[in-house]
Amino acid sequence: MPIRPRSFRFGPPIAALANRLLATYKGETVAVVGQRQSGRLGEVDRRRRYTVIARTNARVFDAAAQSLQNPACRLHFIGGIQGYPFQRILDAWRF
Repeated sequence: MPIRPRSFRFGPPIAALANRLLATYKGETVAVVGQRQSGRLGEVDRRRRYTVIARTNARVFDAAAQSLQNPACRLHFIGGIQGYPFQRILDAWRF
């Protein structure tokens, strides 16, 4: 019997949706288990931008700097901000 992957990042409703998507589009047969106590599915405003995928660190920096104009904006960097050489980019910009 395969081990069912578990995640503390989301709860059962999101796990159920993920399992349906993975089964439908990837043929996945092993279900993921959401271990978080809460979690909910909600409506997504498709007119808003939620994610920036960038090819360069300079573009990531630019997107982060532009987002600072919106006080409601929240930033998250995959792998942590330590992985991005923002100090070097900032030094070059100041130069």
